[in-house]
Amino acid sequence: FFGTSSRTMTPSVSLEERRAKQDALWADANIDGRVHWSIREAYRVYADPLQSAVQHYYVISVFTAGLTQPTSSLSALTGCVLERIADFAFAGLGALVQHITSDTWRPVARPEAAFRITVRKRPLLPFELEAGEQDNVHIQAMRRGLVCHDGRLDRSGLRLTMNHRHYGFDWVWGEADDDTEVYREVRPLVAWAAQGQSSTLICYGQTGTGKTHTMMGSLRRIAQDLEGADVKVVFFEIHGKKCYDLLRGRAIVHLRSDAEETVHVRGAHEAVLQNVQAEAFMELLQGALSLRTVEVTERNPISSRSHAVCDIYFTRSREGPIRQGRLRCVDLAGSERNYETVGMTAQQHRESADINYALMALKDCFRAHATMQRRTDVPMRKPAHDEQPCEATEASKKSLPKGPVRIPYRASRLTQVLRTCFTDPAHRTLVIATVSPTSTDLQHTINTADHVSLMAKNLESLVSVVSCQLPVSTMDLDIPVADWTHEQLKAWIASAENGRFALLALPPGTTGEKMMGLSAQRLACLFEGTLRQARADDEGEAWTVSVAAEGRHRAAGDRLRGGPLDAPRRGDV
Repeated sequence: FFGTSSRTMTPSVSLEERRAKQDALWADANIDGRVHWSIREAYRVYADPLQSAVQHYYVISVFTAGLTQPTSSLSALTGCVLERIADFAFAGLGALVQHITSDTWRPVARPEAAFRITVRKRPLLPFELEAGEQDNVHIQAMRRGLVCHDGRLDRSGLRLTMNHRHYGFDWVWGEADDDTEVYREVRPLVAWAAQGQSSTLICYGQTGTGKTHTMMGSLRRIAQDLEGADVKVVFFEIHGKKCYDLLRGRAIVHLRSDAEETVHVRGAHEAVLQNVQAEAFMELLQGALSLRTVEVTERNPISSRSHAVCDIYFTRSREGPIRQGRLRCVDLAGSERNYETVGMTAQQHRESADINYALMALKDCFRAHATMQRRTDVPMRKPAHDEQPCEATEASKKSLPKGPVRIPYRASRLTQVLRTCFTDPAHRTLVIATVSPTSTDLQHTINTADHVSLMAKNLESLVSVVSCQLPVSTMDLDIPVADWTHEQLKAWIASAENGRFALLALPPGTTGEKMMGLSAQRLACLFEGTLRQARADDEGEAWTVSVAAEGRHRAAGDRLRGGPLDAPRRGDV
């Protein structure tokens, strides 16, 4: 009656066996990075016109600065006149003058902001100079701004677009600024912690942009300021879903929350330093950093694959006992794009996924915190369970999300550790975003600037973009028009009036001599009407067909009878 089951019983497969099987499937994985490569390819192939556009931007920036300088001869001009001059001299860049002189991206004064966002640009490295890399990132110290010159090739392949992306931050540093300049922004965090409060320094950005270098430069100067004081140091790293104590041989530690949702690192070793000496302090930190997880990746030979967290507790100043404060320094793992992970093993792919997941969770917390900042008139209430809500009561703020804003700080170990940055109004946070100046890394730089602009109120409104159209190629005007070949004629049409006619295509075989033989009326007819996209396999051109009615039935005396300028009728192709 019962019989045997029709199901075949299969032995259970362990997690290790399933993971080994998945590793085998991923072993030959090849990530398709064509989208990213196409952007970087444009900078390689069209480096000259793109760099000319960048140089034109600098020239126009100097001209617009002269409008406001009484001693400059340009001060007698108006912005409208300078726009006309730029349109004539640089083929349609008058809009750039209007944008630079506008108030859309003026810096916003936030000297006492509890959440400050800054950007540091690293210099071009020797191997990048040897490879011919160009500097596509511009720091405007006076405006506390960052400009990314983002060149793109149109899908038609006939036009280039240079997007000048402007960002505003609380402070910016160029490649010439050293660690001492950066520490001027870090020192207030040290002073705040010495008063018994808590503060956090976060280094954020793409791998290979100088996050660890910036962090170590700040720690050296912190050590000098702490000489003679008493402190306790806790140093651990977050690697995937686990935490390791870097002061105790990478022993595993655990994150635990108390009744007030304060996160503690259970089992972490506390190094007590009395009467701090700068050399001893840095020796302790460098020994801990030597245990940090570092791997060779395609993008960076010494890429940090974990988030390093250094907690410094202030117990006594040089003058005497103080209320205990804490300074937390966080060096985040660097982000990488898919096309930079082609040679990774399956294990490295999992680690990269954990890093990106933690960074994404951190971005979500930043965005939620920025939304709460915009609701300055709404007091924060006690969170429910694992989130930090803030009720929206002002109906006029239609651009803000309706209902409560929740900060998902429990989404990852990293955001749990940084919880006080988002929930404690008295906490002070400084984010230093490090960026690369190269065209190869420009998409990383734009991504970093876009995300950190969302981290604090008033900064998102400073983001603006002005686009300028560029011809793909330029013509040598010393060659007589009658001697132009078909390719030279196409290049001239694509570049005329700043690429206005770049989408038009001539019939095959058209030369400058044949073009000169056209009357003004027929020349106008040739460039009017609609374009017909050739569909046959052996055709790759499209040309106007408004003159098709005359096409093949012109008078015998027509100079160009039977020539390529007689556009075919639709039924003839």
